[in-house]
Amino acid sequence: LKRGEDKLFLSTLRSIENNTASGSDIGTEWFDEEKRILKLNEKYNLQKNKFNKSVPFRLKSTEYTTVSFLLLFFKRLKDSIILPVFYNTDFSNPLIDSFRQSVDIDKMITLLEKEKYSLLWLIEIYYYNYKSLLFHKDLESETYYNNTKTLFYENLDKLSRPEKYFMFDSLATYCAMRDPENQMFTRECFEVYDKMLEENAYTATENEPMKSNLYANMMLWALDVCEYDWLEKFIEKYSGKLKADQRENMTYFAKANLSFGRCDYESALVYINKVQNDFLVYKIQVRNLKFKIYYELNLFDLAFSLVDSYRHFLNENTEIHDSFKKRALDFVNIYVKLLKAKATGNVSEIDIIKNKTDNILGYELKPWLMEKIDELIKRGAK
Repeated sequence: LKRGEDKLFLSTLRSIENNTASGSDIGTEWFDEEKRILKLNEKYNLQKNKFNKSVPFRLKSTEYTTVSFLLLFFKRLKDSIILPVFYNTDFSNPLIDSFRQSVDIDKMITLLEKEKYSLLWLIEIYYYNYKSLLFHKDLESETYYNNTKTLFYENLDKLSRPEKYFMFDSLATYCAMRDPENQMFTRECFEVYDKMLEENAYTATENEPMKSNLYANMMLWALDVCEYDWLEKFIEKYSGKLKADQRENMTYFAKANLSFGRCDYESALVYINKVQNDFLVYKIQVRNLKFKIYYELNLFDLAFSLVDSYRHFLNENTEIHDSFKKRALDFVNIYVKLLKAKATGNVSEIDIIKNKTDNILGYELKPWLMEKIDELIKRGAK
């Protein structure tokens, strides 16, 4: 274009357009590439004094700019919900907040439906995903979630890998947040992760390693639904896709959990003791598993010692949200009573322990606690 080679410019541009015309791999990069092509078309026509012909390219470029902005905006609104809850980090800004409160997205979607806008499905996926997370404690959020999932699965073949990765992660995040209110989402979360692997969308790009937190989440949800054979195959296939400096610890951690799930407590203890003490990311999860192993193997001294260090850890850590700290401390308090009852054989307060456990919401160890309480009740009845 700069050299005035019109014929070569047009043939090259048409070739690029033909390669991107399918509308697959839609995402942030796709919109950026399309806008660059549109800008070149606009510039060419302006140089040829064909203003009227340049306008449609400018209009389409503006449209794509608006769509890509909306997608990014809804992604960042997800951060405003997730970061305060899971990372105790504020994500608010006067401009962002005022824009969110001022714009009527529902009205926009209604107008686009009347116009049968071709990219409405894409806007709806991200908007409904945001709404599901925003209202995750309310029943109405399940409608937003189901709308998100349906549209996403119907259009999987159109989306780029980074967008698939983002949306699968968002669906799983909703399930985790909704699970305390409706436990049917335990199985749902596992199935979302299974679909994520099926679609080869467990990373944003092909060559990057799998994130350790995603690996751990897939492992923990598989355990929750007792998919032990699935988990064994997962460990074998995906442990090697983790970063080299995380691979060994994560593999031992996963094998310890798998062994525990299969009631092989001795093997679980061997594996969990191989996890290095500086494995900071999963201090809570590693301790939680040790609590259960020590209980099953009657290692009472180790269990009580771990309780003391756990309380000290929670009190000193400023990165854990207060709500998560409360859940952890609630568990420890019940665990200590349960441990004493098992160690002494005195189950006179077991009904009180059970009532307190019933009031715990959203804690991953609640099912295990209830199972152990029922075992002590049966023992006391004998």
